[in-house]
Amino acid sequence: MKYKEGFESNIWDEKKVDGCRFVLGRKGKNTLICIGANPSKADENNSDMTMNKLCQILANNGYDGYVMLNLYPLIATKPDDLPKECDESIYSQNLEIIKRILSKFLSSDILLCYGVVLKKRKYLQKCLDDIMALCDGRKLKCLDAITNDGLPPHPSRKSNKIKIIDFKIKNDNK
Repeated sequence: MKYKEGFESNIWDEKKVDGCRFVLGRKGKNTLICIGANPSKADENNSDMTMNKLCQILANNGYDGYVMLNLYPLIATKPDDLPKECDESIYSQNLEIIKRILSKFLSSDILLCYGVVLKKRKYLQKCLDDIMALCDGRKLKCLDAITNDGLPPHPSRKSNKIKIIDFKIKNDNK
């Protein structure tokens, strides 16, 4: 599947790790850092439905660039396919790459878009906590359809016209 026009990837993993995707994106004048739960099949050459949906939402909200990161970098089209335990090796690589991206995009806000997948594996909460510690002081955003659990929604089943709003993580919506 092709990327939405104007959102073709020009940022991706420099070194490949089998079964993982650490970063994917397109640098723009107004770039939003997006944090999902786990990557799907999109890569530097081919998009997927979720990435194209997210790119359309971003375009409709005035963004021309994105950097897609994830709580956990293992490619799992279905969140239930995530392993029961965290692989510390790939997770530590994920944190290092996130630190590097944050240092390159100092003025970019953060869109949280992991949805209820956060509840699928216990280690995902620790991943979120560690990543949020790196994002201290950044403006957090989410799609305007916060879940019943108070979580920032995943974009896949949202309208292309959905607004991006400010978001604050509370202890009861982790």
